[in-house]
Amino acid sequence: MNNVMINTIEKVGKALNESKIRWAIGGSVLLQANGFAVEPNDLDVIFEIRDAEEALEVFEAIGAKHASDPSYHYQSYSYTEMMVGAVEVDLMAGLKIIKDRTPYQYPFDETTPVDLRTIGDVTVPFMSLDDWLVLYFLMPGKTWKAKLIADQFKKTGATHPGRIDQLIGLMGIDAEKAEAIRDLLK
Repeated sequence: MNNVMINTIEKVGKALNESKIRWAIGGSVLLQANGFAVEPNDLDVIFEIRDAEEALEVFEAIGAKHASDPSYHYQSYSYTEMMVGAVEVDLMAGLKIIKDRTPYQYPFDETTPVDLRTIGDVTVPFMSLDDWLVLYFLMPGKTWKAKLIADQFKKTGATHPGRIDQLIGLMGIDAEKAEAIRDLLK
C-alpha cells in the first residue's frame, strides 16, 4: 500500500472512529492489505444505512464530493464519491448489486465480521475476504477477483468458516449462483 493511501486511511479512520459510525474497508484495498497483488484505484468504505447521512457529513469535513455516473449494476441506498486528498473514496450504505436483473442487498450491520488492524495510530476495520468473494462474484467484470480470493481459500481455508453460506442465505442468492460461488472453492 502506498503512503498516499495509508495517509488517507488514517485520516478517514480518525474521522469515522471519532463519530462512532460503524464502518469498514472493502474492495481492492482489502485485497492488497491481505497480500494480493492488486493496485487499488480508490478506497471503498461501507456503512450501515442508518449512518449514511452522518457519514456523508464526516466526509464533507475532510474531503470534497467527486462527480460520478450512476450505474444500473449498483443501486445502493446511498453512494457518494469523495476526494480525500488525492484518493477517491467511495462511500456505500445499503450496498445493492444487480446481477442478471436481480437485486442482491449486502447486509452490513453489527453482525458482519470485520478484522481490526492498526494503521499508524488508528484502528481500522476491514471487511472479511469471505464477504468480498461473494460480492465480487456478483459484480460485473469482477469475477476474477472472486477467483483470486477462492484460490487463496483453497490453500488457507476461509477467514470466517461458514460465512459464505450464511451470506448466500442472507442475500437471497439463487441456487444456480450459490452453486457457482461454491464451485469457485473446489
